[in-house]
Amino acid sequence: MTKFLLTAFEPYDTWTENSSWLAIIELTRWFESQSQVVTRRYPVHLQTASDRLRKDLLEGYDFAIHLGQAPGSPVL
Repeated sequence: MTKFLLTAFEPYDTWTENSSWLAIIELTRWFESQSQVVTRRYPVHLQTASDRLRKDLLEGYDFAIHLGQAPGSPVL
């Protein structure tokens, strides 16, 4: 079975939600798969997020997709 890790971030600055996490919530509401899909929401503190990501990646995922919010960015 294929294992996916989908990551996003907690809110920061003036935002009450982080669009990266909202995207994962929406995806998991309608996405159906025979694969194992694991989601993680990381803090925006770089060192803490990096530590947690390194630990999570040791779980042997086949794919890891990391989402983030980029205010003002004109591209995805």
